[in-house]
Amino acid sequence: MADTKSTIKLICLLFAAGALHAAAQNLVVQDIKTDPTNHKSIVTLRNDSGRTITGFTLSVSETYSGITTTHEVTEDYGPYAFEQGKAFNSGEEKQETVFSEQPGMKADKIKVKPIAVIYSDSSAEGKDDALGRIITVRKGMAASLEHSVKAMESALADANETHPALKAAKQLDADSRIKDAKGMDREYLRNSSERLKALSQDSGAAGSDERKMLADHVEKVKQEAGIYSSYANIRRPQ
Repeated sequence: MADTKSTIKLICLLFAAGALHAAAQNLVVQDIKTDPTNHKSIVTLRNDSGRTITGFTLSVSETYSGITTTHEVTEDYGPYAFEQGKAFNSGEEKQETVFSEQPGMKADKIKVKPIAVIYSDSSAEGKDDALGRIITVRKGMAASLEHSVKAMESALADANETHPALKAAKQLDADSRIKDAKGMDREYLRNSSERLKALSQDSGAAGSDERKMLADHVEKVKQEAGIYSSYANIRRPQ
C-alpha cells in the first residue's frame, strides 16, 4: 500500500509546481490609473525578468455592483522588435491601455494580472492556455508566409504564365476567403495578394521582367517565413 503522507506530499508539490507555471511573476503591475470618461485604464508594467519580453497577456477583472467580468489583453511585439530595441526590455516600464468591457459604467474594482509572458530567448512562463493563444497567432503568421511562398513558386513553375505574380495574387485572394484558412492569417493573405497585384502592375509600367521581380520577392518572403517560424517556436514551461 502506498504511503498516504508521501502521496499527499507529492500532490502538494505537483500543485505548487503548477501554480508557479501559471504565474507570470517577472512582469509586475506597478500602477493602474482609471479613466472612466474614456472607458479605459492605463496599466503601468515593469519587466523584472532580466530578459527581453516579446509578448504577454494580461487578465483584466472588472467588478460592477458586485458582478465581476474578466477578459484578456495581449501585446505581441513581433520578431523584428527585439533587434530594433522596441520590445519590452529588462528593467523597462511600459504603459498598456486597457479598455472597459462595460462602457459608460465606472468599475468598483479593477484587477490586472499578467498570466503569460514570452521572452526573446524563446522561453515562456504563465498559463498554458494563454501562452497557447499567443503561439497560435505566431504560427498562423508563419504558416501564411510559407503558404505565400508555395503559391508564388507554383505560379513561377508555370512556364506559359506571362503574369505569374498576378496568378499567385488570385490564388492568395481566394485562400483568404476560406473561413478557416487552415489557421493562417487571412488578413496577411489578402495583403500579400494586393502586393503581388501591385508588383505585376509595376513590372508592366517599368517594362521590367515580372518573373524576375517575383523570384526576387519569393526569396525575401522565404527569409521572413524563417524568422516568423523561429519566433513561433516557444519552449513552454514544464
